[in-house]
Amino acid sequence: MTLIGSGLVAQSPGSQFSSLAWKLTSIAAIDSMRFTVRWPSLAAKADTVAVVADLFPRDNGAASLKPQGFVFRIPGGRVSAPSGFALGFPKAVYDRAGILHVFWAEFTDDRSSERTWGTSARSVWHSSLSRTGWSTPEQVARGMIVGWSAESGQITVDARDEVHVLASVLDSAAGYVLAEYRRDGARWTRRVIAPVASYSAILS
Repeated sequence: MTLIGSGLVAQSPGSQFSSLAWKLTSIAAIDSMRFTVRWPSLAAKADTVAVVADLFPRDNGAASLKPQGFVFRIPGGRVSAPSGFALGFPKAVYDRAGILHVFWAEFTDDRSSERTWGTSARSVWHSSLSRTGWSTPEQVARGMIVGWSAESGQITVDARDEVHVLASVLDSAAGYVLAEYRRDGARWTRRVIAPVASYSAILS
């Protein structure tokens, strides 16, 4: 397939997918002259698509511009981020009720510069967006190091409409483990999937 201008993707001659066409829609969501989008996460439910991402100022020397969180729905447009939602490799998923769940990391250092992304995450936070607005952010996972980045950390929703989080965590009690977190009533519970002895085998 070949991209033509900024309008649509047309079929290549003789392509077996000649009945298909992708449409590329341009939406003015951010000031692209001042900010750039990093590590976007995509979630969809019915005809609604949500994008969450980190926004970085193009000019790192601009004191008035700091990295920030970004939430955008199609249709619907940009949405104000939940309180406390600034940065941290955000990930998004819709549950079966159409509620958008967003998870993000808090780092060991100040979040005012891009260099923060080179430090370790200490915790993962969650907030959900319903018709009444964002829920109060709550801490899901915490440790000396939490494996949460563009490549690590997973979220999903099961058939019972429960949200699950998977992340590697280093803490003083259990050491380095792969853990699953699930919302159990009013709190998040943790289940260790792989202790230190078998953790390296899962990654290989």
